[in-house]
Amino acid sequence: MASIPRYAQDVPRHKLVKVLCRGDCGSTRFAEVSKTPWEKSGTSVDPELFATCLRCGYKARDNYNWTRA
Repeated sequence: MASIPRYAQDVPRHKLVKVLCRGDCGSTRFAEVSKTPWEKSGTSVDPELFATCLRCGYKARDNYNWTRA
C-alpha cells in the first residue's frame, strides 16, 4: 500500500483518487471524488462527477484516467 501524503490524509479512502492535475500543480496529485461509487467512463459525461485536487482545487472531469488511491 502506497503512502498517502499529509495533504490527503483527512479524506476517506473510498473518495480518494489520483489525477493528472491540469491546474497549478501540473503533476499527478491526490484528489477527492464528488460522489461515490463512480466508474471509469470514456464516453458519457456525468456533470455531478468530478475530482477536486487536494493541493490547488482544480476540478478534473475526465474520469477515464483517474486511478483509485
